[in-house]
Amino acid sequence: MDDARHFFPFLPVAFALGIATYFVWPSEPGLHYLAALPVLLAVGRVPSLRAPAGIYELYVKSAMIFCMCLICGAGWAHLHSYRASQNWATPLLPAGGVETTIAGQVDMSEIRWRGGELHITVRESSFMDNAAEVPSGILPRPFRARLFSSKEIAFRARPGCHARLKVRLQPLGAPLTDGGYDPRFPAFFEGLRARGFVREIVSLTCETGTWAHRLARLRLDMADQIRTTLPPQTGGVAAALIAGLRGGISPAIRDTSRNSGLAHILAISGLHMALFAGTVFALLRVLCALFPRFAQAHDVRRISACVALAAAVAYLALSGASYATQRAFVMIALVFIAIAIGRQALTMRNVGWAGLCVLLINPHAVMQVGFQMSFAAVIILVGFFEAWRRHSARHGQVFGKGALWRGVSRARVYVFGLLLTSLLAGGVTGVLALIHFNQMAKFGLIGNLITMPIFGMMVMQAAFVSVVAMPFGLAAGPLWVMGTGLNWILLGAGQLVETGDPLFRVGASPVYVLPAFMIGLIWLCLVGGRARWCGLAAMMFALLSLGRQPVPDVHILGEAYQLAWRTPSGDMAVMHEKRAGYETDIWRRRLGWPAQVSDAGYAACRFPACRIDLRAGAQLALVTDARHLSAACGSVDVV
Repeated sequence: MDDARHFFPFLPVAFALGIATYFVWPSEPGLHYLAALPVLLAVGRVPSLRAPAGIYELYVKSAMIFCMCLICGAGWAHLHSYRASQNWATPLLPAGGVETTIAGQVDMSEIRWRGGELHITVRESSFMDNAAEVPSGILPRPFRARLFSSKEIAFRARPGCHARLKVRLQPLGAPLTDGGYDPRFPAFFEGLRARGFVREIVSLTCETGTWAHRLARLRLDMADQIRTTLPPQTGGVAAALIAGLRGGISPAIRDTSRNSGLAHILAISGLHMALFAGTVFALLRVLCALFPRFAQAHDVRRISACVALAAAVAYLALSGASYATQRAFVMIALVFIAIAIGRQALTMRNVGWAGLCVLLINPHAVMQVGFQMSFAAVIILVGFFEAWRRHSARHGQVFGKGALWRGVSRARVYVFGLLLTSLLAGGVTGVLALIHFNQMAKFGLIGNLITMPIFGMMVMQAAFVSVVAMPFGLAAGPLWVMGTGLNWILLGAGQLVETGDPLFRVGASPVYVLPAFMIGLIWLCLVGGRARWCGLAAMMFALLSLGRQPVPDVHILGEAYQLAWRTPSGDMAVMHEKRAGYETDIWRRRLGWPAQVSDAGYAACRFPACRIDLRAGAQLALVTDARHLSAACGSVDVV
């Protein structure tokens, strides 16, 4: 922190830390912490309270500014949460769900690989709330619901349509384990309050709707054209890359991509945005070079950057503007703006601005794995790039005089850069995958080295040409090229998965592992001198702590709909082998992937009670009749 330039990237970190502190606080904090802001401002303006002039005064000022940004982050998260609670209603739905009729406007509909899906803003409803009938009518505040349906219903209910539906509504699912993923957290800020199934359409009136609805229909039409032109396997992936609609991707392709370390290809992120807008930037520079007089009279780089920025805006709109795409757009927009005004593009300062912009729009993103993976990868790459640039400036980059030698040198730099990019970005995102998902692809580095040249030079460039050619009915050729590249990528991913067990697995990790790893990474990349290696020590501590979280011996789903427990041998037994497969898989992840065995050898069931043998010789009784509780309490350890 020698000067303001080096200190600025710490300010978004402080802002993010304040947001995270607010969200992890065990109870809703009051506003008393905001009183520290005027106190810090007063301390900073009173000379007698400051440290002596020199380096100590700089440290004191930096610490006060850091603390003020941290408090501002907590306050901004507080305001963001308050607005979400006031803008959207929270219906009190019974845990088992309720059959009801709702009315509202369809925000999005999609035909998925199996069935369909609707996102609707509900403005009228009739259901049982606190054992009292809530009359039909316009709600004081709307709420959003995610509804699964048949393909026919999803095809009829287009975005912008006003629909009255008979549905079964349920509240959103709670975390399956202590410290597990809570789907209600991001849904709260989106207004999503319920999920369910569409029984039938009572009435449907379609109209043009807002510009957002028209854009959603355009995306659906583009996805339909892509899936019609290409085979189902590659058509679903191509529609996801262009229109951001991933419902057409088969479960087999999802699993293969995840296990081979290529799942990031399926979700539009910084890679896709950079390749799409970068294609426009490079193409315009080549076209301008064909006209020497124009190229000499104008700054071609700035013109190309402005047009590429417009292309990035268009891609953001066409892809649905998800949170991951918004983060990618902010970063690439800052890069092109820097080029347009003649500044350096890839700097840690721009990364800080990108993070700050994203957190101002969506403060809760700091708690989501997508935000953490995206910025962890960007931070490590930009940090290494800046260090490499300083090294090259000191020692010089020597290229041979011959054209052949220059080509070989540039190819070597490309291969070296691809290797390091895959190694660094894949390494930090792999650790985050172990923390959040308890698994990491073993062959991610090899998979990215094989597929990234095809994806960058063939698939995304063909995607850009396809988007431009669609209005003229000429998209079949570029889509064929795109589909061919995707076929090669999927073939390579399948070969990697078939070589053996593709995943490295760990159990649940302690809560301090994630902050220790992220703080260590940020410290390593932002702090200069020998002090930066303290960040590496924090990262190593986090790595050594992976999978060391104590986990419960028994998991119960709902009212004992499913029951799983650790056996004396360390395996995991389940009461019903064919029930709740997704929940059972999540439990296995948190327990460290033990073998799943039958309950026959560990449970003695005689209705209405079961006696279950647990680890360490303990016994558990599952009782379904209250009359047998007293007998069970006298014979087992846990009831």
